[in-house]
Amino acid sequence: CTRTTSCFLPLSTKFFFRRFNATTQDQFISALKTHSRDEVLDVLKREPSLSSNYLYTKLFRHFRNDMESVEKLVEIMNQHRTIPNIQVCKTLVKLYGQAGDTPKIEELLQQMKEQNIQPDVDFFNALIRYFVHRGDNKMIDRLLKEMKGLGLIPDPIEFDSNGDQNGKVGMINDVNKLIDLQLENGNAVSIEVFHAKINNLGKAQKFEEVEEVLHQMDAHNIKPNITTFNSLIACYGKAEKFKKVDELRRQMKKLGIKPDIHTFGTLIDCYGKAKRVAEVNQTFHQMNAQNIQPNVPILHSMINCFGKAEMFDEIEKIRQYMKTLNSKCDQYTYTTLFNIYGLAKKFDKVDEILHEMQSFGVEINLVGYTALLNCYGKAKRFDDVERIRKEMHVLGFQPNIQTYGSLIDGFGIAGNFDEVDRLLDQMKQHKLKHNVQTYSSLIVGYGRHKMFDKVSEVRNQMK
Repeated sequence: CTRTTSCFLPLSTKFFFRRFNATTQDQFISALKTHSRDEVLDVLKREPSLSSNYLYTKLFRHFRNDMESVEKLVEIMNQHRTIPNIQVCKTLVKLYGQAGDTPKIEELLQQMKEQNIQPDVDFFNALIRYFVHRGDNKMIDRLLKEMKGLGLIPDPIEFDSNGDQNGKVGMINDVNKLIDLQLENGNAVSIEVFHAKINNLGKAQKFEEVEEVLHQMDAHNIKPNITTFNSLIACYGKAEKFKKVDELRRQMKKLGIKPDIHTFGTLIDCYGKAKRVAEVNQTFHQMNAQNIQPNVPILHSMINCFGKAEMFDEIEKIRQYMKTLNSKCDQYTYTTLFNIYGLAKKFDKVDEILHEMQSFGVEINLVGYTALLNCYGKAKRFDDVERIRKEMHVLGFQPNIQTYGSLIDGFGIAGNFDEVDRLLDQMKQHKLKHNVQTYSSLIVGYGRHKMFDKVSEVRNQMK
């Protein structure tokens, strides 16, 4: 390595031989964009003076999609005898939870006890969310007892807002136990707690119990407000109970409660997912009539709806409308556009959208990269597939099961089974289990190339 300004050695030397304060730590973090993971970790490993909870919290978040790097960082922390603070512990428990790594969570809890690190409500909420979704009642009870012993009260409102975004609630009764615990505490009863309970019951589609919550509100002399109705509309709208939604809107009108941007956003999202294009357009016009300007999530819902209906002209109208509002698409909207045009095999449009995204400086997340790999794989543009994979590696993105499914699909259709085998080996190394997508991609790929023995082998694995 020559001693130029682009080389990592002078950059690190500049840091090492002066006091490493918050400003230079941020400079060190920015170096992640131009230097490899191994270079960065090597510098950190060799220089104990860099070790701080502030820096580790930033690095854990940067490597959130790469658990191998997270574990290396933990090793470096232990090597430098850096005692984690509660912020580092909260970041780690969330990462371990996303990875489904219960042993690591148990190990972290034990380490916190040994080092006398006091957990707070946010830390317990993160743990409870994880064990609720795992269906571990014993662990939930243990955590609730620990909280009680520390004088901490579970926060169901925070739990609800950060809960299962896919609506797949496995242990909804345990979530409501937390909410009922708040209701039993006389000074903690608030309308927000009732809203949290409505949201959770709605996810579980327990509509009779939703009505009971409204009676509970009445018993506490709490009147419904716009947020109450928004929660109820979301509850029934997501279940496609649109007659009930219409009834709720009439009740709002009777009570003199005007719909706000969240009401319209919820309605457009629910109608869009139900492919009710006419209602989406009608709601959008009602919104304009009240001089409420749509935000990016609302326009995203409309794009998603029109994409499912293959109404590409309408999508382009929305995109042009966004430009008149000087409103840029976010990474989620761009990812949706990749999926829509990729599914329609409009790959030139995918290139156009990617160029626009890059020109606006919008970063691509793991879901976006997976969508691009899916598009380019179906188009048999494997040079672009390799370019995306290298870019992901440089930025520290660890492929998930959906990413592998997209890659297997593309290489399988092309008949490149050497690469498919390499991908399957990588999945084993990262302990990723097959899902419906990967199995389907393998069956389609092998079937297209008349490798029927392989098809039978995959079907037997599925059993």
